[in-house]
Amino acid sequence: MIALSSFVPLLLLCSCLAITQVCSCPCAWRKGILKQLFDSTQGANWIDPWVIDSPEAPCSYSGVFCVNGDVVTLNIGARNLQGPFPAFLTELGNLSSLQLQVNGLTGTLPDGDMGGWKTSIINMNIESLQITGSLPESWSQLTSLRWINFRNNPKLTGATLPASYSSWRPEYVDGGACGFTGPIPPTWSQWGAGIKTFTFDANQLTGGIPDTLSTWVNIETFQVNGNLELGGTLPESLSTWTRIGTFYVSFCDITGPIPSSYSSWTTISVFYLDRNQLSGSLPASWSRWTNVTQVHLQRNNLTGMLPHEYSSWGASLLDFTVNANSLTGTIPASYANWSMLQRFLCGANNLTGTVPEVFSLWGSSLTAFRVAGNALSGTLHDSFSSWTSLAVIELDSNEFSGTLPASYAHWNRTLKEFYASSNRLEGSFPSEYSAWFLIERLFVYSNYLSGTLSPAFSNWRFLQRIMLSNNRLSGSLPSEYSLWGFPLNIVYMTNNSFSGALPASWANLKNISELVLDFNQLSGPIPLSWATMIQLGTLMLNNNRLTGTIPTQFGNLKNLQFLMLNHNHLRGALPSSIQWTQMFVITLQNNSKLGGNIPPSWTNGFLPLSRIMAVCGTRLCGTAAVLGLTFPCFPSVQLIDMTVTANNAVATRFVNLLITSPSLPKAPCTSDDTSTQSLAPPEPVVPKQPPMPPGVASGASAAATTANMACVFTGG
Repeated sequence: MIALSSFVPLLLLCSCLAITQVCSCPCAWRKGILKQLFDSTQGANWIDPWVIDSPEAPCSYSGVFCVNGDVVTLNIGARNLQGPFPAFLTELGNLSSLQLQVNGLTGTLPDGDMGGWKTSIINMNIESLQITGSLPESWSQLTSLRWINFRNNPKLTGATLPASYSSWRPEYVDGGACGFTGPIPPTWSQWGAGIKTFTFDANQLTGGIPDTLSTWVNIETFQVNGNLELGGTLPESLSTWTRIGTFYVSFCDITGPIPSSYSSWTTISVFYLDRNQLSGSLPASWSRWTNVTQVHLQRNNLTGMLPHEYSSWGASLLDFTVNANSLTGTIPASYANWSMLQRFLCGANNLTGTVPEVFSLWGSSLTAFRVAGNALSGTLHDSFSSWTSLAVIELDSNEFSGTLPASYAHWNRTLKEFYASSNRLEGSFPSEYSAWFLIERLFVYSNYLSGTLSPAFSNWRFLQRIMLSNNRLSGSLPSEYSLWGFPLNIVYMTNNSFSGALPASWANLKNISELVLDFNQLSGPIPLSWATMIQLGTLMLNNNRLTGTIPTQFGNLKNLQFLMLNHNHLRGALPSSIQWTQMFVITLQNNSKLGGNIPPSWTNGFLPLSRIMAVCGTRLCGTAAVLGLTFPCFPSVQLIDMTVTANNAVATRFVNLLITSPSLPKAPCTSDDTSTQSLAPPEPVVPKQPPMPPGVASGASAAATTANMACVFTGG
């Protein structure tokens, strides 16, 4: 925001100080209108209210300034004024600066004859009020206006921008977050060389950016982001904006190519065109932008290669973001010249080749490196350990190979998110990473990682989500991970070779909502202590070697929606009392020693439109119609990608399975011959297939290529 002092000349103020002197205020004749303002806006409740009857009034009123016997400045922003907008202030014929921002003023803006304001008002701030209606056409009379801010008046919704305001000669205009509709008037090109800041973000403007605005040759900030239907193309004529510093036109539905003629913008610092429909290639001529600090072009339709010429941006560039386009080719090694780079985001493109090792020169300035969703290959360079300020790294869904460098432990003071899933990484998960004290999200599923998990990872006290599925990890689940405690809410370790008992100490993970450990070699009972995981919504322990009974206390897990226990060696009766209210599906298939009646209380535990309970291959008793349940016998080897789908998508998958799966009228223990024939013996755990590299799949193994496919149940 431009300082008020740049618009208001030095004033000879009458300061009546409470010492021994009493002076007469030359603006005393304006006391009446100012008292009217005070009374109409609940002055007694203002912050720093005026003493209306002060002998020095109104010179003694805070925010009131007099020059040559009249009020020239009224600065009462953020003072808790309440009531209708004081239209009578137009009677202050010599007022040059009006500051009313951040108050509770309502109603419409003054319309009609603007009185002395026509030639006096220079600076007006009416930001963050509760103004309704539209912008008055009569404000075109304010020909002396240089600075106006009416940002964040959302009740102006539907108002259009008057073309008649072309009579203004403003330097600063901010109308952001007001809900204005219609086009930017082409006639505003008449503001010419005077306009420096134009901000109309978060409105509902349409009609594109007028090419007539090329007359704004001194524009420094142009911001219209968040006008979702603005449309149009980027005018070539705007190459005349040779003083532009900030160009922010994201979320505007702009189409067409990016003009190479904008290379004339040699003063550009911040350039944002995210989330439009831009096409074509990145102009190499933009290498002239040697002062640029931020370039954002993500989520467009850009093609072609990353121009190596951009290395000329050098130490000025801090942020380069081109995610989610269709860029091809390699990442130029010359970008190592961006010696102060903080964010490099090139994910979800079609980039190939390796990540140049010379990028280690970015050193401690780099905080985010995102190249996920490309076809990058090669090994992860040990020298990237120099990125000691790194907070986020996304390497997933590429073709990286080799091992995870132990030296990345040097990211210990800053790293919060590590993503390397769906690559060809092998070897162990380095125990040195226990030094990542701030890690919150760790995703390395669908690789070839092997070995055991270090108990030292219990140091990760801020961990929220961990996904290790579809690897070759083995050994026991460390009981020390109970120290992850309250922050942790999602754990996926599907389809590995973990063995041993389920750690009873994990009951300390009180906030966990999804615990997925299926398709391992886990044995022993389900810990009774886990019944205290009160936030648990998804529990998948199927296809292991678990024994014992289903703990009675599990009936207290009120938030359970998906309970998968099929293909184990569980026995005994079901808990007789449950408090579930949101259950969608329970799979108990192929636990041949589970038996007894299905308790009637289970009827109330399901959501009304689900009520799915797979009991084939058990000795449970009950009639579907009486219990109001469906007893499907799901087909063999059904895989659900739990790492990338929300629970509602998983629910949809189950519904589709239900439609195509046969169902039993009665649970298997009945003496009915037809139902008894559906009883199937326990099937062995399906032999593990190593995760296939991305893009490589054939025959029956093709289903296993999806990241972290959780094998939920097999035939009954």
